[in-house]
Amino acid sequence: MADAYAFTVLRWARQFKVDLSALPTLEAYFKRVQARPAVQQALTEEGLPTS
Repeated sequence: MADAYAFTVLRWARQFKVDLSALPTLEAYFKRVQARPAVQQALTEEGLPTS
């Protein structure tokens, strides 16, 4: 559950151009979650960008 919520909040942060460059571990976490096949499928089914 925490991964889903954190991923959503990080997507919002990117959309609103929040600078998280000082947190490289968080960026790496985001990329790992985004690469999951189930996440890609959910984004596609919702009509959201997958990258």
